[in-house]
Amino acid sequence: AIDMISVGKRYVPEHVIVNANVSPERYIETQKRDIDQYIMDNIYSDNGEYEYRVFPLMDGAFSNAVPSYFYPTIGGYTGAKLSIVADLQANGGPLFKGNAGLNLDLLGALNIKYITYQQGLSIPGLTPVFNGSSGTVYRNEKLLPKAFFVDSLVTVSTPNEAFDFVEQPNVDYSSIAVVETTEALSTSSDSTSKAEVTEYTGAEMTLALNRSKPGFLVLSEIYYPAGWVATLNGNEIPIYKTNFVLRGLEIPAGDHILKLEFKPKSYSIGVTLSWVSLGLQTLIALLFGLNYFKRKKLGES
Repeated sequence: AIDMISVGKRYVPEHVIVNANVSPERYIETQKRDIDQYIMDNIYSDNGEYEYRVFPLMDGAFSNAVPSYFYPTIGGYTGAKLSIVADLQANGGPLFKGNAGLNLDLLGALNIKYITYQQGLSIPGLTPVFNGSSGTVYRNEKLLPKAFFVDSLVTVSTPNEAFDFVEQPNVDYSSIAVVETTEALSTSSDSTSKAEVTEYTGAEMTLALNRSKPGFLVLSEIYYPAGWVATLNGNEIPIYKTNFVLRGLEIPAGDHILKLEFKPKSYSIGVTLSWVSLGLQTLIALLFGLNYFKRKKLGES
């Protein structure tokens, strides 16, 4: 037994053993660094309604639980990733096409405000804003808001064509977007247009919009047609696959309230079946109860 303990310590050092009573959340909290705290203090939009995203290059950008626990990251922490997201993240993929191997324009369109890496990263468009004990926080000067209107569109019929478009470095995503559709879409420049996120949760998003002329709105949210529904002033409108992974919507002139909700049909069907099942069980229980008391009353008489 003594030999087994000594051999075991070669592979599982004592300093990495975690007490079974420590929750995962408490353990991750102990891993917080000064750069994480800086990002948490500065990650929110100006109106405080949503958080920007982070590209944690020094932490395993696409599969690390620690940074994803403290703030939104580009990859999150899950093994089940959408294929369109995995295509962007692949080595040598669109995210890494650009100056010094980073596509800052595309990262900006994905709402990436900060990139974490070691000190000394010198790339035009990245500004070091905080030097911590374990790394440096860089601000992406190509950052775009969660929602923005574009001046022109490129329409394509296949995902491969859209992928080729976003693979290009130095694309000004604040003015142009690529949309996968066979429909004839249009947009126009409007310097007075406004798009403000007024409510943002994981399953719901509300925006106040204003246009002097029709336009096309890009949302820096992952395109996922199986469940998301968009309504403009209460009327449902289509969501278009934009910039390979994002959402886009046609918006007419005027003042509007845009609402997006996650309402998968499978969930609605499941809720309906649950209520029907509960109702049937309640009805059966009542019938058995009434029958029991009826027999009991007859027996007493």
